[in-house]
Amino acid sequence: MKLILTIALHSDAAARTDRLCAANVGALRRAGIHCPATERDDLGRDVLADAVMGGRRTEASEYMDRVRRAAAKAGCSTVVLGSEALYAVSTLLSLSRSEEPNAEDVWARETSAIQALRDACGELAPAVVAYLCPQDEFAVSRYEELVMAPSGIDLTCDDFVASALPAFDYDRQFALWEAAFGVDRVKLRNVACDRVVDDFRETVLEGRCGGLVPGDGICRRPARDVVEVKRIFNRSNPDDDLASVAARAYRAIANDLPDATGHHVYAPETARCETFAAFEAGNVALAKRHGLAPLPVVGASPAPSYPELTVDRAVEVYLRYRRVMDGRDLRRQLAARRLATLMAKRLPLGKSLARLVGRVAG
Repeated sequence: MKLILTIALHSDAAARTDRLCAANVGALRRAGIHCPATERDDLGRDVLADAVMGGRRTEASEYMDRVRRAAAKAGCSTVVLGSEALYAVSTLLSLSRSEEPNAEDVWARETSAIQALRDACGELAPAVVAYLCPQDEFAVSRYEELVMAPSGIDLTCDDFVASALPAFDYDRQFALWEAAFGVDRVKLRNVACDRVVDDFRETVLEGRCGGLVPGDGICRRPARDVVEVKRIFNRSNPDDDLASVAARAYRAIANDLPDATGHHVYAPETARCETFAAFEAGNVALAKRHGLAPLPVVGASPAPSYPELTVDRAVEVYLRYRRVMDGRDLRRQLAARRLATLMAKRLPLGKSLARLVGRVAG
């Protein structure tokens, strides 16, 4: 069986490839390709990424065994497993848990996580395909994703970048992947987001499937007002049950308010160049090693245009959020999650019963 691990650093690119695979399950399986959806826990964390970061190698191996069995059952000889969370997993998942990454051991932890992933693949010799983007675009993309997640961070974008600097050292990060999987097994791609799907078809799917539909929906970032209000919500330290359901409500209204591309540029170009200048030499070395076109640390973005969150706009976001939270579906989900948590804590065999109740929560 052939295994291909795909990583798209920009969330827009990841969303495009995920939707392509989800919309073409039948056609891909007929071509012998199994593309499993990312398995997530109650707080939206990637189960595989969380396992390798935590050093739970048995759990990671069991995850990969489930993937292989599902592929074999479907009669597929190729598995394409996409997970943007596997990149810089120690640094970024630590932040999502409100843990400050330790600069002294972050690289040792990244190395350990990647080796755990390699070991979980067993006898398979996976290929790794990663889609790159300028560091400033990656920073904003991952920042907004981590704010909007159930276990959302409450950092400002500047503080996030300062805390996550090892994640932006592409050269050193991918050197770890090359050491674990082999340089010839790591293929880096440097293409614009709107060309990722075409490249994915040729590079990852190897042109084996014709006539694939691109998937439903337009890849859009959450409105900046929603991001800012969600960040304020994250500061309230909601319990896990509320955090999980609230994140669904915020996602439901994420594109309901006016927005603009410049609203997602958090700093002027000069400031972004200064922040990421330390990684320019590494980008040059990485591009040379993999035969890539030049990879700038700062992309061609407009000037920042977001004024600031006003009281009126914050109230508008909150009222929309409350309307969704007070709807029957989310009220039922929150009640089911709270009941499951209570049962797990208070009743004999509570955890087993809680899992049954938890299914109601979706």
